[in-house]
Amino acid sequence: ALLGALGAALGTVLGAAASRALLARVGADLGAGYFSGHGVAFSPDPRALAAIALLAIGMSMAAALRVAWAVGRIPVAEGLRDRAIDISVAPGSARYAIGFALLGAPLLLAPPVGGLPLGGYAAIAAWLAAAVLAVAPVCRALLRRWRSPRSPIADLALAQVRHLPGHLAASVAGIVVSASLCVAMAILVFSFRASLEDWLGGIVGADLYLRTASGGNTGYLSAAQQQAIERLPQVRASEPLRYDRLVLDPRSEPLTLIARPVDARILAGFQAEPRALPPPGAGPHVWISEAARDLEGWKTGERIVLPIAGRATPVRVAGIIRDFARTWGAVVMPLEDYRRITGDASANDMALHLAPGVDAAQAESAIRAALPGATGLAFEDAASLRRRSLDLFDRTFAVTYALEAIAIAIGLAGITSSFAALAWSRRREFGVLRFLGLTRGDILRLLALEGAAAGALGAALGLVSGIMISFVLVRVVNRQSFHWSIEVHWPIAALAVLLAAIVGLSALGARASGALAVRREAVAAVKDDA
Repeated sequence: ALLGALGAALGTVLGAAASRALLARVGADLGAGYFSGHGVAFSPDPRALAAIALLAIGMSMAAALRVAWAVGRIPVAEGLRDRAIDISVAPGSARYAIGFALLGAPLLLAPPVGGLPLGGYAAIAAWLAAAVLAVAPVCRALLRRWRSPRSPIADLALAQVRHLPGHLAASVAGIVVSASLCVAMAILVFSFRASLEDWLGGIVGADLYLRTASGGNTGYLSAAQQQAIERLPQVRASEPLRYDRLVLDPRSEPLTLIARPVDARILAGFQAEPRALPPPGAGPHVWISEAARDLEGWKTGERIVLPIAGRATPVRVAGIIRDFARTWGAVVMPLEDYRRITGDASANDMALHLAPGVDAAQAESAIRAALPGATGLAFEDAASLRRRSLDLFDRTFAVTYALEAIAIAIGLAGITSSFAALAWSRRREFGVLRFLGLTRGDILRLLALEGAAAGALGAALGLVSGIMISFVLVRVVNRQSFHWSIEVHWPIAALAVLLAAIVGLSALGARASGALAVRREAVAAVKDDA
């Protein structure tokens, strides 16, 4: 409790200082630029910080009690001997691991509570617990089948790892948790970015985009101005875009109505399901985003009523589209239907397809010359729009990479401290090995191999656990939190680097932690046996 309280106090102070510095440097949007120009006050939540501190103290006490329970099971005669004593493994850990794994399955089907995917979070916690409990039996099974290497140093390292399964499980458990979370987040972020990039590639299909107001949808182009742009020789074709807000319930966020020309290319870009256009003359149809489907409960083919231009308008849902830009839902309506219903021919934006040989700068100059009275026009070509969107994504999720590094550091701290304690208790063993001909470098290499073995086991188990957790994040947490469906993409290179780093750093940590234990001369170490 004392160690937990000290750690909680230091962690709270350091965390508050780090968050304040991060807020001052990159803002509340983590550098994405969503809230640029708006000052954000540093306002910590005392209750949340107190809850985190109490949780830290509780976990520290639980860990101490777990070690005390393990030490209490050591026979007295064995405990009196000055040698490396293993930590006993809780009996039935394999059964408990299977139980937690089975418990997580039905939690995946739980609906969100207050918009939060509590069932998904509980499933992740259950599967992490299952992974930790499975460390000891899985490591025993893997080490039993691990063939003895030819190198004497490697053979000694493998024998030591096999000899102390309790210490191995304690060392590997931290790596498993850290690696699981890092692997899961790496897969989630990579899948999200790849899906966003595919979506942008389909939806951003014009050469140049014209906006009448850079900060919102308050500017308009009249029908005459649109025609003036369409008549320019630099413009091959144009697509007017009109936005509106649909307030279905004053207590909820409004939906975004997007009125634009709709054809097979646009439906393919939106990744609509189904992608077939409705038959002509079948009445007004709309395509709703996944968020609108989930929040409003609408289905394909259903007839709904939308408040368009101040009056209730019956429409039919033609399909579901993917929209990563609007969390609260969007409705896409053919522009001709919107203009017929509202009588409004204005447009907020225009997607412009340029004539062959015309670049964006030439088209922008021609449009500004054709509309001398229009102010506040903003232009962006397709490549820069896609690049800016992906840059915003990367800046928003940049902090996750720092958190992953911190998680790995925490896991490595656990394995380093465990090997340091174990190496100190093996001083006489190292002295005997020195008398048998091993050098100090050989013993340090022995410790590095033991750390690498522990890191490899933790990385392998963490990879399997992380992949399972990533599916929960992608299929459950993401769907219930943001109402977006994304495909799973595998960051093979990033995962390989991550796992290799875990193994390498585990080896370095074990070697560094044991360096102090081998500083004494071999004669002095063995004389203690007298």
